[in-house]
Amino acid sequence: MSSFMLFRTNESEPKYTTRSVDTVIFESSAKWPKYLGKASAIQMYTAAALSTQIIVTLPETATMLEKIATAGPLASLSDAVAVIFFGAKYIGERVITNVTSVRTVGQREESVKITVAGGLRTKTFECLPKDLKFVTKDEKGMCTIKINRTTFWLDTSKAQELQEQSLNILLSGKPLLVRKGKLKKASRV
Repeated sequence: MSSFMLFRTNESEPKYTTRSVDTVIFESSAKWPKYLGKASAIQMYTAAALSTQIIVTLPETATMLEKIATAGPLASLSDAVAVIFFGAKYIGERVITNVTSVRTVGQREESVKITVAGGLRTKTFECLPKDLKFVTKDEKGMCTIKINRTTFWLDTSKAQELQEQSLNILLSGKPLLVRKGKLKKASRV
């Protein structure tokens, strides 16, 4: 008789996970009113659809003046609501609510995670500290920051949590944690 040895092949292999340390540098309590973007978007599309429907359903004998007099006010309303919608979207997508420093164990570079209060939803993206450029700060605490070529606003007066020294270091384009090269064993004492 021969004996068979059974080996388990269903055992899970050890999973290697990366560990990252998130440090909140700035967190704002001010939130962008989300209803403004959604409501103005609905009004804009509804007014545009209604004015289009009115123009299409007018009789063929209607003159151009009658078409303009009928659909003109709705088209004007649609334009006004579109200005409000895109203006709110532009301003909302430039207001920074959170700045977090992210350090991943094993990587040399430190990144900055930024949350922006959008007109329709919040957006989060990461960038390197060298991509941040501090432009101005007024007496009320409103900072103007450029990330690559886009201008953002950060209001330090409405901060729920603020580490001002760390924020100043990041806004100057430097990482918070500076890693030095390895020391030789002889120089360690």
